[in-house]
Amino acid sequence: MKKLKLLALAATAFIAVFAGGIGTGAVAASAETAAPVVQTATMAETRGLYVNISLTLQSDGDRICAIAKNHFTLFPSTVEVYIYLYFSEEEPDSYEDMTMPAMTYIPDLDQGESQMAMARTNGRTGWWLARLRYQRDSSGWKELQTDAFLYDGDGNLL
Repeated sequence: MKKLKLLALAATAFIAVFAGGIGTGAVAASAETAAPVVQTATMAETRGLYVNISLTLQSDGDRICAIAKNHFTLFPSTVEVYIYLYFSEEEPDSYEDMTMPAMTYIPDLDQGESQMAMARTNGRTGWWLARLRYQRDSSGWKELQTDAFLYDGDGNLL
């Protein structure tokens, strides 16, 4: 029993020091042309399991990419992920007002791995948004999404 308490204390200290604490939060970086747009979700459970996933919206030439990365998972778990990429020629109020040109499903996004959903601009200027749905070990779905950003037909952030 003493070893179990010591293990729980060590895991809690590790999370607090190296993974930014226990809890749920979101962080958004500024939208600059050279820098990708990043929003990060973290999830901690009472059993001591922890997942840190980020969602990035960025361009690569005339391709717009929604990239999900599992930065850290404490203890083995299955992280099921859906990545959605949305487009609209007019500024949207919600992703529900947009079309979905790309979607990717990953049955288990392992720690350190990234996956993406990608679509071409086809020369059109428009608003793009990335959305992520994930769950750890069937614990219930969580969502994360970026803001909608305007890109020109060449993939430049406007």
